[in-house]
Amino acid sequence: MKKNFIWNILGVTCNAFLSFFLMIIVTRVNGIEDAGVFTFAFSFACLLFTIGIFAGRTFQVTDNQNYSNKDYIFHRFLCVLLMLLAALIYVFTQNYSSYKLQIVLLLCILKAQEAFCDTIYGIFQIKGNLYKAGISMFLKAVISIIGFLFVDLFSRNMVLSCVVMNVIWAIIFAFYDIKNLNSEKQNEVLQIIHGFKLFDRGKYAFFFNFLSIYIVNAPKYTMDGCVSSEVQAVFGIILMPATLVSLCGQYILNPFLKMMKDAYYQKNKNAFRRIVRKMVFALVVLGGMAVLVMIVFGIDLLSMVYSVELREYLQNSIWILVGGTLYAVTIIFSTALTTLRKTFIQFAINLIVAAIGLLGSEFMIKTWGLNGATGIYCLIMLSQCVMYIGVYRYYLKREFCL
Repeated sequence: MKKNFIWNILGVTCNAFLSFFLMIIVTRVNGIEDAGVFTFAFSFACLLFTIGIFAGRTFQVTDNQNYSNKDYIFHRFLCVLLMLLAALIYVFTQNYSSYKLQIVLLLCILKAQEAFCDTIYGIFQIKGNLYKAGISMFLKAVISIIGFLFVDLFSRNMVLSCVVMNVIWAIIFAFYDIKNLNSEKQNEVLQIIHGFKLFDRGKYAFFFNFLSIYIVNAPKYTMDGCVSSEVQAVFGIILMPATLVSLCGQYILNPFLKMMKDAYYQKNKNAFRRIVRKMVFALVVLGGMAVLVMIVFGIDLLSMVYSVELREYLQNSIWILVGGTLYAVTIIFSTALTTLRKTFIQFAINLIVAAIGLLGSEFMIKTWGLNGATGIYCLIMLSQCVMYIGVYRYYLKREFCL
């Protein structure tokens, strides 16, 4: 448990900081305009990433049905193909420059690699070897950041830097992930029909995962074409700490997934509720500390790191951190509901919240610019969190027959 917990923290944290460090490099080496292109491209790749993972690792790890690991690997292969097809269709229907098109595609390929590896990480987790996933994520994040930095410094070519990063991930996948996957004893037979059936079993989980990513990035997608690349870059920078808070919630969450599953199937309501409460408390404390740091020296640190003056955006940063914390808490309740196999209701919630984001983003951003993007972001996160808390409390009572 200790080994799994430590390496999971290192791996997920480094993976969470990947976009943070890449944005620093791009902003300082390539300039604020290229940073705007990068922040949109990375956000779009994250949206398509939900196609690649489909129902996600939580669904895989907590699954109690007769679906083998090979079934899940085959299913994930199909999902990744669909993800890349969607990326191609999108970029070739947009009026993007060749440069922006290449950046978007390369980052989508990177996230496609991550999506496929995620199902292998799920197998490691099921076998009790979560540390292997942590080591893989750690290696990919650290080595790719170093590779991206050196290539970009010498070439000032973001396209070439993204190519190198993809090659690094592919090498680690071939020589670490596959090697460790083969070491796991899998006396299983692939049933191709199961790979297709998983599309049906996990469809609502996919829908709410897709909408979740759209929701958290809705202002970014709306800003593309509405404001300059420079404004997009500034929003991407001040959004980064909030993104890290929500992503760091994963290393709090992942080690407890199996415990949540066991508590549910043992019908131990108190244990299940206690696990959820501990995780929520930890994230609220983390979010509070992040706000305090931002007020004291965080905004100045961001300005220094990115070489962009951000002091005038302190209030925006604080509100975005509050929204990011609410989103992190929502992820905990979403995981609990997924464990209870309540996915359709999550789809319904996220559909409502996505409508709020879709209808509100364009108006608020066109009217108030960056302040409007901050406002709609907080409104989206608050609406989602409140609805999830209410639904969780309802199903907690019903599922445990109390």
